[in-house]
Amino acid sequence: MFGDYCAFKCHCRNDQCKPSGSCRAKYDCAKPYFGYKCQMVDLAPQAKEQNFLNDYNEKTCGVRGNKGPVTLSFDKPYRFTHAYMRFKTMYRSLSYLKYDIQIKLKTGGFNVDCGPLEVRELSATDAELRCKNIVMDFDMISLEGEGVQVLCSFHISRGRNIIGVANLSKWYKDDGARPEKIRDGDTGLNNCFMACHYDEKMHVKFSWRQEYILHRIVIYNQH
Repeated sequence: MFGDYCAFKCHCRNDQCKPSGSCRAKYDCAKPYFGYKCQMVDLAPQAKEQNFLNDYNEKTCGVRGNKGPVTLSFDKPYRFTHAYMRFKTMYRSLSYLKYDIQIKLKTGGFNVDCGPLEVRELSATDAELRCKNIVMDFDMISLEGEGVQVLCSFHISRGRNIIGVANLSKWYKDDGARPEKIRDGDTGLNNCFMACHYDEKMHVKFSWRQEYILHRIVIYNQH
C-alpha cells in the first residue's frame, strides 16, 4: 500500500513498488494493470486474441511492413473510455499518431462512431488515446496504419479503483466489525468485514471530495 493514508494498492510485478507507488527498476505493472503507478485496470488481456498488443511484453512489437489490421475482440460489450499505447521507436512526433493509426470500434458487428481521436503525449514512446464521443460500448477494436509497425502494447482502460480515496462513515453495534477491511484490496475470506446478523441498522457509507464517472461496482463476499 502507498500514498496518503495508504489508499492505493501496489500493482507492480512481485509487489516491487517504491514508497511513491512507482515500480522499481526492471519491474513493470502486473497484469492486468497499467498507467500511472499501475492503477488502471486493463481490459485487453481478456480479449479472445492473444498477440503483441496484450501480452504484457514490451519487447514484442509490430514488424515493418505489417500495417494491420490487428484486432482484439471480446465475448460481450464493454464501455470504452480511453486507451494507452506504447511504441518502440518513433520516426515522427507522437502528435501525428492520429494520422498514422486508424482505430475502429464495433459492437454486434456494427461500426461504432468514435468521433475525432484525441491523442495526448505521455512520454517519448507513450500516448493516451480518447474518442471524442466518450460514451459508447464495443466488443471489437481494430488498429491499422503506419504506426502499427512500431506499436508494442495497447491497453484498454476499465477504470481504476477509487474506494481507497473515499471518506468512510459507518454505523453498527459491533465495535470489532472493522469496516476498513471492505477496501483493503485483500479478497481472501480470512480478512472480511464482519458484523452481527441482528444489527439491522448497520451501514457503511463512502463519499468522495470530487465527482467521478462510475462504470461498475465489484463486490466480493464470503459465499
